[in-house]
Amino acid sequence: MIGTEFNRELMHHWTRRVMHRSDLDTLQKRLFRSGVAPRYIARAISELRDHLEDVENEAAERGMKHEAAAAMANERLGAIGSIAQQYLSKPELRHWIYRYPRLASAVLPVTYVLALLAKPIHAGVDNASSIGKWCACLMFSAVVTISMLLLMQLSIALG
Repeated sequence: MIGTEFNRELMHHWTRRVMHRSDLDTLQKRLFRSGVAPRYIARAISELRDHLEDVENEAAERGMKHEAAAAMANERLGAIGSIAQQYLSKPELRHWIYRYPRLASAVLPVTYVLALLAKPIHAGVDNASSIGKWCACLMFSAVVTISMLLLMQLSIALG
């Protein structure tokens, strides 16, 4: 498959590349698109950022250049591609929608329908005073309309 060959090339490129901060954002997006649960992504990115800062600070204390510091971080932390592959190889880290797609296809539509039904109730509770005013205006207009129709009926009958 073309997509599989492209993914292999991409993985090869990622595993040889030196880690940068923008790579962490790319890793975050890639893990999210691959179905890893957001809580695991947030924790992984946070830990990687902390480790990257620690390695950069250590390299700065040693007087190393930025490229050398990045290479040192790459050696210690591993390449972004290998980190991504480790997360993707563990199905327990995936969001439940990706782990149980049949269940998700049954539960999500029902959930959305219930949410659609609950939204007007929620809006009514939030805007109770406005709804009360609206109901009062509606009742007043109904009384005025009924009285006008009654007067017209009386004028026709007595006419």
